[in-house]
This record gives sequence, C-alpha cells and structure tokens, in this order.
Amino acid sequence: MGADGFVAFVGVKIPLDPDDEETLDAWGEESHPDAEAATAAGLEVWTGRFTDGEDHYAMVGRLLGTFGLEGDSHRAVPPEEIGRIAEEVGPVLARLGHRDPPVLHLQFEAQY
Repeated sequence: MGADGFVAFVGVKIPLDPDDEETLDAWGEESHPDAEAATAAGLEVWTGRFTDGEDHYAMVGRLLGTFGLEGDSHRAVPPEEIGRIAEEVGPVLARLGHRDPPVLHLQFEAQY
C-alpha cells in the first residue's frame, strides 16, 4: 500500500523474521512453500507490516478487503458471512498445519 489503510482478513497471521530477506521475498512473491500450499488449496495470502521498522507478517485465509485512499472506502460484511468464511477456511488451514483457528484480522498499515 502506498497510503495509510487497513486490511480486513479472515484467517491466521504468521510473524515473519525481518532479518530473513529470502523468506520475506518468498512470502511476498507467494513462492514460499507455505504460501504456495495455501494458494494451491484455494486460500489467499497477504503480506505486510504496520510501518517501516516494524515486524513483517503474512496472513493466510480469505481477504475481505483493503481500505483507505488506495482501496475501498466501505464494505458491509454481515456476521454470518464472516462466520461462514471462517468455517470454510478453518479445515483448510488445519490441513496445512496451522493450529490456530481463523479469526477476523483488521490490520492497519501506515504509509512509509
């Protein structure tokens, strides 16, 4: 993102080592084995960080939207849709080895 915004995502959030450039690049290009497995299983992958100097992360599951000046300004998502998505991606995440259940992540990303 080039401007401040936030991401709405149902799934799991994975911290990434900021000193491991190879892993960061692989996740960003979706060529990391875990990212490839996720996309092959029909899930989406999002990578980012809060702002410059902060920890990097990947999210695996289902993207609900990106919001801000360079994204959507609004989207209404009924609770039952969030629940349906969580129920849909949960078993897939488990098959891929993720222990945590999917949750709704609202992640702010500041311009840097």
